[in-house]
Amino acid sequence: MANYENGANTRQMIIAACKQLFYHKGFHETSFGDICKEAHINRGTLYYHFKTKEEMRYEVQCEFIVANKHIAEKYCTDPRYLYILAVGLYWEQAHRDEKLRRFCLQYCIDFPVYTGKKDPTLFYYTIYDGMWGQFWDQQKISQLAFASVYGY
Repeated sequence: MANYENGANTRQMIIAACKQLFYHKGFHETSFGDICKEAHINRGTLYYHFKTKEEMRYEVQCEFIVANKHIAEKYCTDPRYLYILAVGLYWEQAHRDEKLRRFCLQYCIDFPVYTGKKDPTLFYYTIYDGMWGQFWDQQKISQLAFASVYGY
């Protein structure tokens, strides 16, 4: 039992270090060495928990999304509109904070989905599936709320 708890704590320390470093230095500018130093761990421990920096970025992004979901749940009890509030909070924070905006936009740049030859609807659903889909069942989101978030 103690090993699991220590491992879970170590994983959280790594994610916290990544949040700080990705925010202040940028994702691409942060090295594995930087993360190890900030989390006070060695490389073996880092690789035990995460094989790639992409996995770390994904965890940081998920924590950010979950935090906005919890904030939205305090103000909205209707599950059909909870999604639109959480996404609105997410983008409002990114709009206000230049470093956070850089982190969010870099994710989209690194994983481009949309090209002029694709249908914009496909782009929006791909963004939903990749970032928000694991937190909300699309059937519980009103079509109006979904369309409002993505502007179509």
